[in-house]
Amino acid sequence: MSVSSGCSTVLMSVRVSVRPLRVGSDSLRLQLSMNASRAGHFTLTLRHTDRGGRSVSLAEFDLRSVKYEVTSPRCHELRLSKPPHDSLTFTFRSEQEAQEWATVMTSSLREAHREELCIELSQAIEAGDTRAAMRYASDLAQHQIALTIQPSQRDAEEGEISLAVVVEDTTSSCCVTVKILPHMTVSSMKQQMFLEYGFHPKVQRWVIGQCLCADVRSLASYGICRDGDTAFLYLLSARHACLSQQQCQQERENAALMLTPAPNPTHALTTANSSGPVSHDWRGYSTLPPRFTHSSSGGSGTEKPNVNDIINLDILQLGGSKLKSSNTQGKRKGYKAVLDLSSGDLHSGGIKPITFVRQVLAACFYPALLQDNSLPLDVTQRAKCLLEECAGGSVGSYTDSSGIAKIKHCVSKFISRRDGGVPSSPENIFLTSGSQRALMIMLKLLFQNEDSCQTGVLIPVPSYSSFNLAVVSQGVVMLPYWLCEEQGWTLPVEELRRALVEGKRTCNSMALYICNPGNPTGHVQSRKSIEEVIEFAAKEKLLLLVDEVYQNCIYGEGPEFYSYKKVLSEMRSTISSAVEMASFNSASKGFMGECGLRGGYMELVNFDPAVMDYIRKLFNNESCTVVAGQIAIDLMADPPKSGDPSFAIFSEEVESIKKMIRYNSHRTKKVFDELPGISCHPLKGGFFVFPRLHFPPKAIEWAKDREMEPDMLYCLHLLEETGLHVRPGCEYGQEKDTYHIRLCLATREEIMEDVIQRLKTFHTRFMKEFS
Repeated sequence: MSVSSGCSTVLMSVRVSVRPLRVGSDSLRLQLSMNASRAGHFTLTLRHTDRGGRSVSLAEFDLRSVKYEVTSPRCHELRLSKPPHDSLTFTFRSEQEAQEWATVMTSSLREAHREELCIELSQAIEAGDTRAAMRYASDLAQHQIALTIQPSQRDAEEGEISLAVVVEDTTSSCCVTVKILPHMTVSSMKQQMFLEYGFHPKVQRWVIGQCLCADVRSLASYGICRDGDTAFLYLLSARHACLSQQQCQQERENAALMLTPAPNPTHALTTANSSGPVSHDWRGYSTLPPRFTHSSSGGSGTEKPNVNDIINLDILQLGGSKLKSSNTQGKRKGYKAVLDLSSGDLHSGGIKPITFVRQVLAACFYPALLQDNSLPLDVTQRAKCLLEECAGGSVGSYTDSSGIAKIKHCVSKFISRRDGGVPSSPENIFLTSGSQRALMIMLKLLFQNEDSCQTGVLIPVPSYSSFNLAVVSQGVVMLPYWLCEEQGWTLPVEELRRALVEGKRTCNSMALYICNPGNPTGHVQSRKSIEEVIEFAAKEKLLLLVDEVYQNCIYGEGPEFYSYKKVLSEMRSTISSAVEMASFNSASKGFMGECGLRGGYMELVNFDPAVMDYIRKLFNNESCTVVAGQIAIDLMADPPKSGDPSFAIFSEEVESIKKMIRYNSHRTKKVFDELPGISCHPLKGGFFVFPRLHFPPKAIEWAKDREMEPDMLYCLHLLEETGLHVRPGCEYGQEKDTYHIRLCLATREEIMEDVIQRLKTFHTRFMKEFS
């Protein structure tokens, strides 16, 4: 019971015997009070009743200056925190009364200590003592106290600053400069971009540093305080944001009416009459608006670029496309054609499609071919069987949202056969438009609303950039863990622990993403490494997202592919039945290389039935997977067998691709070992090698002077001078002061020889020039 006493509130009062004051039982009253006007201020008072019956205070203690301990069911001890560390022992009349007192006292001590830490944190921040501030913030975090830190406006520049914003969607990117005030909120920033560029707030996802920005926080709270600071803006599609043309137009008009004109004529915010996209060409499922207008309020510094200069403004991709379309540069530089080694697209690299796959697809799309005796018997039988599963016998019909039942059964058998008999249920299989789509669905499942703690996913570095963009687009926080290049891109479990601990400060870590075999690194995990990762996931209760799209692309005698599901099934029951896992595979990768058919699948393991029902609802809310992609998955999971008419040519074609990759791998490794300033681990799986470039200091300074990453500038000049199109390591993530390039080996041997000669000539000249 609490009663008010002046400006204090008495929380509890009990009779105690106190030592060493030498007073008998029930002689003193112990009273705990709270100052109603000062948060966290509690007072412990010893009171005595004098001969006149009046209550007299004998001693008062601020709870922030004492330590309190329950020494026995009826005895408690109070000790001063500072010298001389005097102590008092309280003996209560009953255990029940002692317990009630202990409950109130413990809660009050916690609150008092918490308030003291907050005060000390504020003082440390005010004094600029970063080390002390970090210590107090860490102590508060251990008490599970949520902090809202709003930097003082005087700590930021008072006027406008120029913010460099990298704007990206799934197909294009650009960099714009925006005038902002550091203390403005992220929500205000979204409105500004809405009015200036036409990006509706719903499609905007802002990332500063490694933080996905919350609307209520200021830009200054993320460290934006001076000219030249940078931010990343990822744009969702209008479809993903559930945004209609009418809604966008109405909200733009409302925002313009509510906007207060800035007194400075060069202010970045302008009215709707002079800013924002002016276009009647609404593209509902595109992110970038069709056209940008030019601000009438300022000079060249506020002029917005035309969208024609922004669409597909990936520098390397754009440069490669221009050089491909015109051979003028090649003739001038001495090469015949642009060679694109930037992606894992086998067919664009000159690799012939698998005959069996194309014959079945052709017969499914044009059933009249089934009457043609020129097709092998197993081709016509497979095509007929697949068409029977399609409504109306046509691949143009809708299928079940999670895929054709027969194909799901086929995938289930493939998985069980791959894993040596480990059971697989078709009910746990979902066919998707590529493995990337399946990953997006799982990220959507993990995503929580903005009112709760953000979801975090542990992601390897290096990793392919499109997945990182997918993570950001779903509002999930990326928690990077670093693969160890010195040990052949191995995955140290201690690195996972570090990433998880750091992530707990900002988000709720729920999943661990694995890419095995690795892209872009070409590594293959050992069975021991997989077991360690699974044990870590079990201990930390993390969902495993396992990308295994290159599982049939293993080279050499050393590495061997182990699926995570197989290893999980062979571990002790407390783990094998508890760890939730989603694994992914695709017809785009591997030796089929059918990138354009968009065929993929995922298998879910150990998911709760209620969660499975929710995932099925997610699928039911969307149209079915492309039927051509589903057929490709069927052909990947059940290729021709020994004795089938198509087996001989199928085996010959697959073995030819394997032989080609092995040759290209050994050839490039030999050249890399011979060239100065370049080193590379041997390829173990997948299609990519990721050599490290050891640039001279002059080359690094040269790149910095141009405000570019050295490996990006290297790739640009490699493309311009030789027509070789490769990707820089900075796109995938890399350790500080390390530089890489990624190139695809899935191209014919004679083309690879041309690649090697061009690369050798350029690299030797480049290193000599900057030595």
